[in-house]
Amino acid sequence: GVRFAHARGLRVALREARFLLDVMSVDGRKLDALAEEEHPPYRLVAWVDAAPDDLLPSYAAAKRAIHDGSGLLEKEINLAVARHLHRYLAQRGAKVYLTRNKDTDLSHLETVPRTRQGRDLLARARLAHRYGAEAFISLHVNFSRNRQERGGIAFYQRDSAKSRLLAALIQEELKRVQPENRQTILWGNFFLLRHAPEPAVLVEMGFLSHPVERRLLREPEYWRLLAEAIGRGVERYFLGREGNPP
Repeated sequence: GVRFAHARGLRVALREARFLLDVMSVDGRKLDALAEEEHPPYRLVAWVDAAPDDLLPSYAAAKRAIHDGSGLLEKEINLAVARHLHRYLAQRGAKVYLTRNKDTDLSHLETVPRTRQGRDLLARARLAHRYGAEAFISLHVNFSRNRQERGGIAFYQRDSAKSRLLAALIQEELKRVQPENRQTILWGNFFLLRHAPEPAVLVEMGFLSHPVERRLLREPEYWRLLAEAIGRGVERYFLGREGNPP
């Protein structure tokens, strides 16, 4: 019936897409293999970026919140959610690439700028362009000195209607799994959003500085829920389902 037709339409739409999940860093050996592909099997690339916290400028100041005593780091949350998102989209017929599947980064792929973080950022943006990315999603976990701040936030590219729409759809879906989320989409003046292919969205999935969200962000089941929410936003974008789904 209607549900079967919708599922078939989704598989067709995603089968025509090649998703590149940018997890903030990449296994260089896998990138070398990808570089040998002269004719990528799918037209669309979605790049999901999971940030490694030890490359972030705020890491030193936020270390106590990010490394919350359980031994769990922000980069581990980002990678875990990215893996769930990879699975979610692949099961629907998409070709999905992770930019990292272990604790590594891309700084070795560039010689400039001088900082490791700068080289990593530049390499990720360039690779997304190189593989013709038509959707770029960067996964992060937030931190604030205001311990009451909570909720995921989707940031979009300035002057990009496509990016703003994708961010809005992801934000709507995040609020389904975060009932207390009162955040709205925001324009983000971040390097990756300035230099990544359009549409690009940077998703801060919650606040490790908020006591309730910190507990949730340590739960594998919550990682799955976050990934599926982001995945539903991606699905709606590529299917042209801008309104609230039934």
